[in-house]
Amino acid sequence: MRAGIVVLAYVILYGNAIAAPTEYAVDGLAVGTQLNFGSASYGEYTCRPSDQFDGFTWCQKTRKGKERRGSFSATYSILHSRDGAAVYVNRSQEPAFFGANEADNDIQQYSRKIGESPRITRMPHRAGFPTGILASWGKVELEPLDKDSIEALTEGRRPTTKGYFIDFIGDFKRSAKEGLPIYRLSGGAGFVWIGSFDQKGRGTLRLTAVDASALAPTTTPKPPAETVENPKAQDAIANTDSQLLRTEAEKEPADKARIDAERAREDAEKARDEAVRATERAKVDAVLAQLQAEKDAAEAKARAMEFVPILIWIESF
Repeated sequence: MRAGIVVLAYVILYGNAIAAPTEYAVDGLAVGTQLNFGSASYGEYTCRPSDQFDGFTWCQKTRKGKERRGSFSATYSILHSRDGAAVYVNRSQEPAFFGANEADNDIQQYSRKIGESPRITRMPHRAGFPTGILASWGKVELEPLDKDSIEALTEGRRPTTKGYFIDFIGDFKRSAKEGLPIYRLSGGAGFVWIGSFDQKGRGTLRLTAVDASALAPTTTPKPPAETVENPKAQDAIANTDSQLLRTEAEKEPADKARIDAERAREDAEKARDEAVRATERAKVDAVLAQLQAEKDAAEAKARAMEFVPILIWIESF
């Protein structure tokens, strides 16, 4: 596991970027470091605007490595502000290699360098699953993921909760299906160590330094690549998103034709209803006119009859 294991240090990285005076760092890059966008190290990353956090940039690179116990793949991720301040630094390795007591010794080493005691959580032992250990330092908090987001991960959909997640085995979909703990990073600045390994000492390792207080999600997330540090999980979700986009594109012409047909039918029904109402109004108007004429004739006849007795009385004289 030593190959690729990150060492906490306050060193100068990324050209002229100076590491901030903080103890939470991954691969020497500390939270708060001011990155140099023109440096060769920064140029190794593929960067784009964050899907989840307005004003932030998401950067990632993947590297292959080898140690005496075997080859491995490591994915490095950085989230930084517009001015280049790093607020999230992550390294995920698969497979990682652990000897006897190596995980506990590594956690103790980080505790000495950070100067704090770790908060340790161990994954409940289950047959067919590796041993999982999670250690955290600082003010970062591990918030259990909500039910809707877990269900979405189980079905290969986007999580409903924004933010960065961690689990014990480095496979969110499997963790969700098997009911294993998944957490969202919240709170303040801190460092998280997560390792898993089977009886042969092979597993996964993830190291995360973050200032969660700087992350205030305000936008609707796109494909949640930022929540997924496992490259296989990223590919699966990306493929799901591509399939959804293709399906929507194929449905669009049919949907448009259906909408146009419904609109034409509604217009025809509206015109028919208006014609019926106009006919009914004409009939009512005719009846009212006839009634008014009959009323006028009756009133005229009544007035004429009022003069008959008077004339008869005058003639009697």
